[in-house]
Amino acid sequence: MASDFGRYMGRTGSLLKTAARPFIGTPRQGAARLAELATRQQALSGTYFVHTRPAKGSAQLHSRELGTALWEAANRATADSGTPAA
Repeated sequence: MASDFGRYMGRTGSLLKTAARPFIGTPRQGAARLAELATRQQALSGTYFVHTRPAKGSAQLHSRELGTALWEAANRATADSGTPAA
């Protein structure tokens, strides 16, 4: 999604955003896709989507080891350090 990525990269970021524009959706399109998936009546658990259509993902999507590693990394990154936020 075109979400102002690269804004701190100066001229390089501007060039990347311009070059990527034809290939990525707008934030509004991304929100509409998520809302459409979130309101479906069918179970979606474990399904990989491209836009709003089920698609075949890579074998890595089903790797229990990679999933565990990602979960642990997310927990470390979001753990409460005991200090108040600035």
